[in-house]
Amino acid sequence: MNRSVEDYIKIILTLGGDKRYVGTVEVAKQLGIKAPSVTQMFKKLNELGLVTYKPRIGVKLSDKGFHEAVKVLRKNLIFKVFLAEVLGLSDDEAEKEACKLEHVVTDEVLERLLEFISSRTKRPRYEKVLL
Repeated sequence: MNRSVEDYIKIILTLGGDKRYVGTVEVAKQLGIKAPSVTQMFKKLNELGLVTYKPRIGVKLSDKGFHEAVKVLRKNLIFKVFLAEVLGLSDDEAEKEACKLEHVVTDEVLERLLEFISSRTKRPRYEKVLL
């Protein structure tokens, strides 16, 4: 799955696309792009089986799309915690960098990073999400 696809499904999930149809304008605003570009990606996501697409209504994540979006969000959160809590980056910096890193890390590296974070931070608020 490429970065663009991951970004879209992550945004769709954060906008509630696991429970309702999310429109092109909502996603376009989040990405800072034009609605016709979003429509094209919605069609591609539908072909990949990640969403159900209804023209003029929007998309809703499929079970497969939901699962993949949760994986991307989890990666993002693990990196944000590491960058902010361990390395001391500001929340804004941590968010920007986490968005880059979430697309390139392997599952093995992510799990090792998670072990490292768990040994260095004692924050119960992260426990359920990170594990």
